[in-house]
Amino acid sequence: MKKLLLLTLSGTLLLGAGQFAQAHGVYFQSSDNTFLRDGSGNCFRTSGWRPGTQVEGCDEIKPEPPGDSDMDGVIDPKDECPNTPRGARVKPNGCEYDSDGDGVVDSRDRCANTPRGAKVDATGCIIELLEPITYNLRVEFANNSDQIRAQYQDDFQKAAELLASDPGVSVTIEGHTDSNGTAAYNLDLSQRRAANVARALIASFGIDPSRLSAVGYGESRPIADNSTADGRQRNRRVEATVQVMVKKPAQ
Repeated sequence: MKKLLLLTLSGTLLLGAGQFAQAHGVYFQSSDNTFLRDGSGNCFRTSGWRPGTQVEGCDEIKPEPPGDSDMDGVIDPKDECPNTPRGARVKPNGCEYDSDGDGVVDSRDRCANTPRGAKVDATGCIIELLEPITYNLRVEFANNSDQIRAQYQDDFQKAAELLASDPGVSVTIEGHTDSNGTAAYNLDLSQRRAANVARALIASFGIDPSRLSAVGYGESRPIADNSTADGRQRNRRVEATVQVMVKKPAQ
């Protein structure tokens, strides 16, 4: 009686010429190292086996059907988007749908039905675009006066509304005078003018005092000729630039 040679080969026992014991049965290998047949006569493709006894009846073997690695219902040879998430709805080519056309597939889109052409982030939600809005508050004063005239009420309203729209914005209120009087007196007068404008925004419109700073520059920063009445009037002023960032409508 012939002795059976037992060898370990990658977790497989070689029982005899062309016979391999697997965990689920004995397999017979073809001599051309192409097919195996199990104990029930079923043939299938294989590779990496040593030549053994020719397996009869395997010349008509049909290859196993192609797999579907990501289980999306599209076989691997036709799947243009492998590794789609389990359960994702895919097109015939195996790629996920992007229902709202924003460039983010449905399984990752947290904001469905975004408007066409809107800029979105990686989650499919519209990116909030901001644009700057600037308002220049300008208040002129009578000669040697720090009193605010009623004609500027609407200007204060506009400045206050912008400040209210962006609580993080702070503003410097700058006071100025013409060249009449001493430099020291004009410095004090300009400071009082700036402070009065700040107080008006605080008292009438509820602006947080910490967001406003008043600075007097006296006669040091004229914007017009102090030798004329019109020039002096323009120099007796308070100026403040309010710039806030507001949401820009989606495009």
